[in-house]
Amino acid sequence: MAWLMVLLTLVCISLLIMAAGLFFRFIIKWLLSISQKRTSRFMKDFGQVIGFGYQATGDATDMDSKVLCPIDPGWKVIEKVASDVLSGKIGDAPCRIYDLMVLKGSTLEASLANRTETFYTVFELTLSRIMPDTIVTAATGMDWLIGKISNLIGFGGQVKLEGDFYKHFVIYVPRGVEVEAYKTFSPDVMMKLEEGAQSKVDGNELFFGQLFFELSGNKLYIPIDGIADNMEKMSNMFEVMKFLAGIFNSK
Repeated sequence: MAWLMVLLTLVCISLLIMAAGLFFRFIIKWLLSISQKRTSRFMKDFGQVIGFGYQATGDATDMDSKVLCPIDPGWKVIEKVASDVLSGKIGDAPCRIYDLMVLKGSTLEASLANRTETFYTVFELTLSRIMPDTIVTAATGMDWLIGKISNLIGFGGQVKLEGDFYKHFVIYVPRGVEVEAYKTFSPDVMMKLEEGAQSKVDGNELFFGQLFFELSGNKLYIPIDGIADNMEKMSNMFEVMKFLAGIFNSK
């Protein structure tokens, strides 16, 4: 009888875990539907402004941002969901703009606690070459991001570059990639970024002093923390993406 009770207990636990998994998937779809109801018209309108096509959902499996989908001790990314996806090109580089939900949870399969969902609006550019993993932030005003970077596994300290570049930007790379960073951020690239930091579009600062972008493989990401609902900010970020495409996707 004892073995039967153990077996029944194990079966009950398995059923509870399966039920919980289905429940969390329902919650994901529910949260995603709320996001879509709030932003689908906004994203469609923005897509028309910039000449991009619209799809309600998209593939986020190869989304490899180290900041938005980090590898943390004891945690794992359970699911990435892209919605309200705009697709087009900047020059000859494919570009997508989408809302991203990242679901993280404990690495313990049986654990149902401590699951968190985070939301971003992401600008994603596919480059013509592979780039070293690099995170670039504005020198000030990026408090929400600094904590995320400091917790990234493998990323070392800041890379010090010459001139006044440090007054505008901070660069982070994984340990052992410092030499590649110096090659990527040549004096010419630094000069163009510094010019961008001081330039204006329609009377507004191009970077708003809030720039953050990430190079990962052949992707360049510019995320907005939370779901974007401001047309001016989206337009500004699109101008930034075009500016960066001219630097990092040049032949």
